[in-house]
Amino acid sequence: VESDESTIVDSLIKDPQKLKDKLRQSRVDREQLNQLQQNYLRLLEQYAEAENFIDMFRLSGQGVISVTPNTNMFQVLVLNCCRFNLF
Repeated sequence: VESDESTIVDSLIKDPQKLKDKLRQSRVDREQLNQLQQNYLRLLEQYAEAENFIDMFRLSGQGVISVTPNTNMFQVLVLNCCRFNLF
């Protein structure tokens, strides 16, 4: 394993452009991973908000009549109330 790593390092040192490309790709990979993690956390937060919203109406005895997808959010019509936008 150490021999393989040494060969890779030697190869990159001998070809500066290859090293630059590898470093640039590594930076892009880290940025993409960071963006995916941020998106995942945002989705978890939205899911928790939706769960809390549903629980609130279950506990209050108000029933949800309909849930209609609308672009990036859901519109929820609640009995004896008005429309709520989630997300």
